[in-house]
Amino acid sequence: MTSPQCRGRAERRSPVPPLPGEEEEEEEEEEEEEEEEEEEEEEEKEEEEEEEEEEEEEEEEEEEEERRRRRRRRRRRSLSSEGSAINYSNRNTTFATSCNR
Repeated sequence: MTSPQCRGRAERRSPVPPLPGEEEEEEEEEEEEEEEEEEEEEEEKEEEEEEEEEEEEEEEEEEEEERRRRRRRRRRRSLSSEGSAINYSNRNTTFATSCNR
């Protein structure tokens, strides 16, 4: 047999049986918490996806800008080489016309 002191401690340690409506409330609260956690996880996933999409768009924009720069450089080089050829031919014609005078 247990002494009265031990019995009191055991009773204090044993969980108090919930009232009839309390169990349902606890279950509802747990369900709500689970739903909130799921919603938060979904929101986090969506935010991560949006961030990834933004990063991809930024990378694409940077690549496109780099392509534009390369095209401009090529155009400048080709124009400068054409310009020097034109200048050279102009010099020759100027020289030729001045000698013919």
